Amino acid sequence: MQPVELYGWVAAAAAAPLQVTLAVGVLTLLHACRGRWRTVDLFLVAVLAQQLLAAVLALGFALLRLMRPDAAAACAAFAWAWTALRTLQASTVASMAADRVLTAQWPYKYRYFVALVTVLCYALNHLPYLVSTTATPYGPNGESEGRA
Repeated sequence: MQPVELYGWVAAAAAAPLQVTLAVGVLTLLHACRGRWRTVDLFLVAVLAQQLLAAVLALGFALLRLMRPDAAAACAAFAWAWTALRTLQASTVASMAADRVLTAQWPYKYRYFVALVTVLCYALNHLPYLVSTTATPYGPNGESEGRA
């Protein structure tokens, strides 16, 4: 392992606990005011929880890469989980944007149909995660990596 790459992994391992601490602190602040939550706050909590999990995955990946650089299968599993989590986080942010647009466009109608829209946003939120999970066993050229 090159020294520059080694320093990068050390920095990633050192920064992950700071990210975890900040995410837990913000989640604690949001939890203290949960009586006044709006729909956007639910999306923010989801994004923060996903960021917390991403920081833990980054810490695990960095420590594994530092301690056992030859463990390719485990590193690939961490990389896959991190990529799937970022896809889920991007779809959560897209759902949050859709929620804000619907709230601004039709404030009264949207409030009454929020249950239907919540189910729709939930489905749109998890669709990329399911697609990325399904597409994982296939390589870049579309062939299964398990087949000979």
